[in-house]
Amino acid sequence: MVQSVEESAARHTKDPAIQALRGIAVLFMVAGHVIGATHGRGMNVDDDSAWRWFEVCFEDIRMPLFTVLSGYVYGRRPVRSFSSYPNLIRGKARRLLGPLVTVGLMLFVMQDLIPGTNQTVSIGEFPKFFLAPSDFGHLWFLQSLFLIFLTIGVFDLVGAIDTYRGWLVTTAVTSCIFVAARVPPSDDYLSINGYFRLLPFFLIGYGMCRYRVLDLRARPLALGIGLFAVAYTLRIVDLFEDWHLDQFSGRAIALAVGVTGVVLIFSARSILSWRVLGWIGGFSFGIYLLHVFGSAASRMALRLVGIDEQVAVFIIGLAAGVGLPIVFQIVFGRWNPIRVWVLGEKPITGVGSASQRQGLRLPSYLVHRSSMVDESTSPDPGGEKQWNDDHVGTVRGAGGCTADPDQVDAATSPAAHESRNPDLWQRGIASRHVPRHPAGRSSRGS
Repeated sequence: MVQSVEESAARHTKDPAIQALRGIAVLFMVAGHVIGATHGRGMNVDDDSAWRWFEVCFEDIRMPLFTVLSGYVYGRRPVRSFSSYPNLIRGKARRLLGPLVTVGLMLFVMQDLIPGTNQTVSIGEFPKFFLAPSDFGHLWFLQSLFLIFLTIGVFDLVGAIDTYRGWLVTTAVTSCIFVAARVPPSDDYLSINGYFRLLPFFLIGYGMCRYRVLDLRARPLALGIGLFAVAYTLRIVDLFEDWHLDQFSGRAIALAVGVTGVVLIFSARSILSWRVLGWIGGFSFGIYLLHVFGSAASRMALRLVGIDEQVAVFIIGLAAGVGLPIVFQIVFGRWNPIRVWVLGEKPITGVGSASQRQGLRLPSYLVHRSSMVDESTSPDPGGEKQWNDDHVGTVRGAGGCTADPDQVDAATSPAAHESRNPDLWQRGIASRHVPRHPAGRSSRGS
């Protein structure tokens, strides 16, 4: 059945509110990494400073928000057959593991060769840099999210989350795993701890899409605010006061803060749907991947010229961490080697591809990025779009959540998505978008 131009174009629109949430998530992520997770990272601020408070107070929300958005987008187009599962694996390997190798190599070289970085590495640490990236920076999120996609695909195939009750039980079980399961940091290979931490949030995003849950209004919203206030107060007391909980109680409170926080943000998405945030959200995955290069370069440049005022270092570092990756994607995002191996996108092929690869024309999606909808990818926060790239068609979930190929990214989540219909591209209707998905908290900072 041949789709009309209008139908095909409609499938490639994105929810501006979700894109704006991606923008919020990536701004929180970059801000946290500019400050630094410890005294020896980022701006090298003292552990008892207001900067440290700001960084720590959002650590339970930043990466969970990215992951919820990835789950929401995946829920638009879940795996439906065993034959499609390999496509999911291939798409996510390209989207997540490819940038892990290339960007990881760039980061390793920078830390090994360039003087003035906060963290140095040796050639002997090269294998561990990729097997346990949580020790070295922000790229642990790519491994964790890849494992999550593999797991969720299996859940879908066996029908574990194909009903509301099944989804609820699975989410509860993974939440218990969040609290109970951790491996020692020295054994955190393939970022398994990040996988345990983020899996329930991906499922929450999935349920938000398929079963229309946790979108709070009126009295439930007031109750959610109250629960968040209680959980957040306990978390702050546990982090900054002498009263300390055992590790399981601490994780349970962290989970409560993350769940209530992201649910409240998601419920307020229509209020937060600002055009500039949506535009930034369209680049969020590239920002996640590359922000450390911009923020580190700005910090070292300011140090060279004798500027050490913390407010100036923070503002300039945040602007560089967000702005330089956007410029990079605009300038190089249509060149297939960068597009595929750095940004994890599918290569540009078909009519007009030569001129696009050569960067001869600025496509409209770069001018009106905020019109591209939804999140997921990542951040990609996680790369949801790539899953859609491999599967044509629209699927309606149990809760009426329509699958938009472009929205399934990753995260996930930023580069262009080219329509498979050359006629649509020539008519300027094909939509392209940048995946986004952000980054998480690294044990050694960025």
